[in-house]
Amino acid sequence: MRPSVLLLVSSLVVACGPSQAYKVIDVPYCEVPEGQLRGGFAEQVRWVYKSGDSFGEGPLAGERKGLGLGVLDSAPSDEMVLALLSCPVGEAADPTPMQNGGKELTASKVPEVCRGQQTLYHGTLKAVDDAKAKERGYAGVFHFPEVALTCQTGTLKRTTSAEIEPRPK
Repeated sequence: MRPSVLLLVSSLVVACGPSQAYKVIDVPYCEVPEGQLRGGFAEQVRWVYKSGDSFGEGPLAGERKGLGLGVLDSAPSDEMVLALLSCPVGEAADPTPMQNGGKELTASKVPEVCRGQQTLYHGTLKAVDDAKAKERGYAGVFHFPEVALTCQTGTLKRTTSAEIEPRPK
């Protein structure tokens, strides 16, 4: 590559600055007393998301604080289409062969992720400003939607912006 082209590309990267990221908070989880086995939800639930060019799917098990969505539970765009699906027991761990990682998810269509799925939530989340998230390097936050979940053991809790770790540089 010629030095002038390399300089132009480097200048564009610097001028554009770091990419934006929006953190997902209010994620439900089951808190158990220290020393006990991790708690989990009684329901078999999976999430599917699409935000900008990013998409994915995974289990909402309730065993830890967070989803495992994107990079550190963050998305690259200030809008996110999200679907939460209840799957019959055994199906959440064994998605259909048509698993597509959320690629086909739209504001009007939820793809089949597990046989016999029921949609608990399907909508577009819009990012909002959050001082703690900005302090930690994020452009804002998405508030995870309210869904009825119960813990097999432990107490149902939700993540907050106070728990956000600094965004890696």
